[in-house]
Amino acid sequence: MSPPKQTSSAENFDCGTMIKAIKQCLLEKLPIKSTAAAYLIPRSTLQFYLKKVTTAFADIEGVNDDVLLDFVSESKKRVPSNQVN
Repeated sequence: MSPPKQTSSAENFDCGTMIKAIKQCLLEKLPIKSTAAAYLIPRSTLQFYLKKVTTAFADIEGVNDDVLLDFVSESKKRVPSNQVN
């Protein structure tokens, strides 16, 4: 009998929820662990997107929500390693 297939909850989050969590961590200086638990996002996934957002945007306060939404939704797509430039 094969073991049950593991599912990842990292793929099942809403981009709008991720933006709210990112803003709470960066603007309101809330801890990553409690913010991830409050929004039901895996902590490591939130850390991944926080790192991406902070490297892409110097000041998140001036960034429009639509721009962040586009950035997070594009970052969500995985690129196979043989297609990376």
